[in-house]
Amino acid sequence: MCSDLGELANGVRIGDSAQIGAKINYECRKGYRLVGSPLLTCKRGGNWDNSKPVCQRVGELLISFKLRNGTVYM
Repeated sequence: MCSDLGELANGVRIGDSAQIGAKINYECRKGYRLVGSPLLTCKRGGNWDNSKPVCQRVGELLISFKLRNGTVYM
């Protein structure tokens, strides 16, 4: 079982299962664009195959840093 990723600020989550093989799809509200993968799948071992995306306001600059065990959005 994977961890609950929660809701997406300025977007919607489609799907709520965190069981192995479950898929969650994210979409942004009008005026925002999705940064990252819209589809996440819970893999064996309890990890999602991608990081949770973010909804960026259209015209807003998003700076992203890759870290060893995650991503920081500024």
